[in-house]
Amino acid sequence: RATNMYRVMDTPLRPRDVIINEIMYNSAVEAHVTPYEYVELLNVSGRTVDLAGCVFEEFRLPTNTLLLAPGAYGVIADKPQIMTNVYGPLPWMVSLDIGLSDSGEALRFACPNGTAISDVTYDDEAPWPAAACGFGPSLELRDPALRLGDPGHWGASAGFGTPGARNSATTNGMLLSVLSVHPSPDPPRANQPFWLTARVLASTSIVAVTV
Repeated sequence: RATNMYRVMDTPLRPRDVIINEIMYNSAVEAHVTPYEYVELLNVSGRTVDLAGCVFEEFRLPTNTLLLAPGAYGVIADKPQIMTNVYGPLPWMVSLDIGLSDSGEALRFACPNGTAISDVTYDDEAPWPAAACGFGPSLELRDPALRLGDPGHWGASAGFGTPGARNSATTNGMLLSVLSVHPSPDPPRANQPFWLTARVLASTSIVAVTV
């Protein structure tokens, strides 16, 4: 009878503590004659987290200690040796046969108990960046604060991607994800002042808003 052992973390992972930050789903032959894939994770929680036993898709990460420091990158790759040949040694890399689809799919990274931490559904067609489909670049999130589900928040990387390093596709000015907008009172009364409360994710600090 098989027994699975998982670490109990002092502080459990929460949604968006770690995000899917970069996706190489269709590598170019110019990078290496053997196709390879990787997904980069970024710890945005502000504390060191342990990813031991976490689940990417249906694949479980090793159950030994997998600490990821604040602001650090972790890479899940199907062919670690080829990754090293193309990019040099990476400080945090886990080998999993992830089998990413060349035509797009839903990706999900979850806690050992199955609670979702980060998820995104990418595509190889517009409005997603077409250059990431076999032409060399990876898909890169333009800013960690942005919502992953918006294709406009992703760009094609420079070169053959930047696993284990800061993304090369960045924002040109501010990008916003509006999560919700609520007036008070609701509904507003004609010719009367009212409050408008909005929840947003932004790539830079918001100083003022004009409606």
